[in-house]
Amino acid sequence: MASDCLKTPLRNNSCDHAISIAVIHHLSTLDRRKAAIREIVRILNTGGKALIYVWAMEQKVNNEQSKYISTKRNEELSVNLTENTEEKEEKTIDYHVNRTEFMQQDLFVPFSKKPQNVKKSQQSSEIMNKMETYYRFYHLFLKGELEQLCVEACSNVEIVDSYYDDGNWCVILRKL
Repeated sequence: MASDCLKTPLRNNSCDHAISIAVIHHLSTLDRRKAAIREIVRILNTGGKALIYVWAMEQKVNNEQSKYISTKRNEELSVNLTENTEEKEEKTIDYHVNRTEFMQQDLFVPFSKKPQNVKKSQQSSEIMNKMETYYRFYHLFLKGELEQLCVEACSNVEIVDSYYDDGNWCVILRKL
C-alpha cells in the first residue's frame, strides 16, 4: 500500500507496528514533520511500536564515515534557491553535490533516474546522457532532533531506543 504520510488511510489504533524509512526528512516544515509523527502514532495500538529513520546531518560519528560520503572531494555547487518563510525572512536553500559533506540542514539533493526505454546492450555513457536529474528536498536531522520531534509532536509516546545507523538517525517509539 502506498499513501500520503500525512493522511494514512488506516483506522485509529489499528496497527501493532509502523515503519517510516526515508520519508519524514523530505517534509519541508517543522509542522509537517510533526504531523507525520502524529499520523504514525494515530494508527498505532496502545503499546504499538514505530521505527523511524531520517537522514542525519552528521555523516561521521565515532570516527566512522557513512557510506554516503565519497572519499573523493567534489567542489560545492554554488546554485541557490530563495524561498520566503512564514516570518517573511529570506532563507537560502543550497543544491547539494552528491557524495560530499552536507553544508546546511535544508538542501535540495539530486536524484537521477534512468529512462525506462534503456536496453541492456546500451553503453553506460549512452545511459548517463539520457538520465534525468530531479532535486528533492531534504531536512537533515541533528543528533537528538528526531527524539525531540517525536516527544513534542505526541504526548502519548515514549522513546524506546534511538541510535545512529550509517548516516541516519533512528528512533523506536512506543505509543502509551
